[in-house]
Amino acid sequence: MPVSSIVKTKRDGTISIGESGAFDASDGSDVAMKSILTIECEVGDWSISVAGESVSAFLDRGSFGSSPKLRAGDDQAITGSFSLHFRGFGDSGAAEATQTFLRTASSDIVANWASTNGGPDVYTYMLRYAIDDGTDIMRLILDHVHITGEISEGDPTTVNCSFTAYQARPSLVYKAP
Repeated sequence: MPVSSIVKTKRDGTISIGESGAFDASDGSDVAMKSILTIECEVGDWSISVAGESVSAFLDRGSFGSSPKLRAGDDQAITGSFSLHFRGFGDSGAAEATQTFLRTASSDIVANWASTNGGPDVYTYMLRYAIDDGTDIMRLILDHVHITGEISEGDPTTVNCSFTAYQARPSLVYKAP
């Protein structure tokens, strides 16, 4: 994939949360008949940290030496955050669904959504960050995402969401419009 000459801005990005299987693996598009929430009134401060795997360094009497002995270690979870403007505590409709996510502490966000985890203890979702600059559509997809958050009073009051994706690397999908 060639590098785009268009600088991306926060106006190009969209964040969506979906149930298990909500985003097509080949192009990242929505899958019919799956529950998807596109975040509205977001601040535009998406951030993500992809640590990959840890690195184990084996020293020779406390020294790296001329050629370090390095091995890949354990996978590290992907972490990140985003914020949106608070609009109420209701639990009906897409405008209030993010507050419902936070209020239920990711245990039963939407009753009919299928968890990507499948287990009863930790409810996880798919998370998609899409960039559409009018020329290209790039989508970063995370699976097995646990979302937590807090509400911070201010002008405006903000919902700060943090997430952990239990995978080593995100899926990246590029699609020309």
